[in-house]
Amino acid sequence: MQKNAYQSDTDGCLLIGSSRGVDFVGNSVKKLKELKNFITRKGINNFSVTIKSCYSAACHIQEGL
Repeated sequence: MQKNAYQSDTDGCLLIGSSRGVDFVGNSVKKLKELKNFITRKGINNFSVTIKSCYSAACHIQEGL
């Protein structure tokens, strides 16, 4: 059982959380559970995901994040 995640383990992953830092995503377990529950309630077939590369604070403001 893997206890630690490393940057090299995140390629291709949607990193969900409620805070972020350099090489850090906070509260990821809690937020992933919330997302799974939300999708389950609404129905998986009612969703699509668009992933963009957006790393700067300016990008987040522009996207309304």
